[in-house]
Amino acid sequence: LYTLRKVTEDGRTRDIKGEFVTIEDRIEGASRMFGKVTHIFVTEDSFFFDPTPKSEALALPPEGGFSIPLSVDVSVAATDIDGYVTVDNQGDVEAWPIIRITGPSDNPSITNDETTKVMAITQSMDVNDYIEIDMGEATVVWYDATAGTTTNIIEAISAASEFWPLTRGSNTIHVEAEAAVGGTITISWYERFL
Repeated sequence: LYTLRKVTEDGRTRDIKGEFVTIEDRIEGASRMFGKVTHIFVTEDSFFFDPTPKSEALALPPEGGFSIPLSVDVSVAATDIDGYVTVDNQGDVEAWPIIRITGPSDNPSITNDETTKVMAITQSMDVNDYIEIDMGEATVVWYDATAGTTTNIIEAISAASEFWPLTRGSNTIHVEAEAAVGGTITISWYERFL
């Protein structure tokens, strides 16, 4: 796999990944052998991208609590999350984010309000567990920090869920989760260009 890089007139870097395919065409003559070699650059994504990833994050509230003298503890219960993150995709075309939700929280749901597409997952997470959704690769994995294992949980997404891109310009991302007592939601993406 190779990366072709161009630098724009204003000094910004743009990359495109792919591989070279070589085609040889040999022609035999009376006394010599002639040939032509063609190199073709093949790529799955025909758009250039900014090699510096962008990201936005939403911190989930920590568990609250206070102590009363005589060693009687009272804690504020976990809360449901209903928040928003604004993501600005300054590329020329849509971008496919990777979203990481770090626990503890349960059953996260992430909606791009610009497209109304939702990704809702039925999964409980403890401290340091996370779910990672790769919208471009259409994968959903859960990392269980206690067991130290990563598991494909594509079957845990709701029937109404879709893998969705960030539209060009401003995107309002609606984040919901149950029983959240901390953690973060991070949205990372590469801007893509013509």
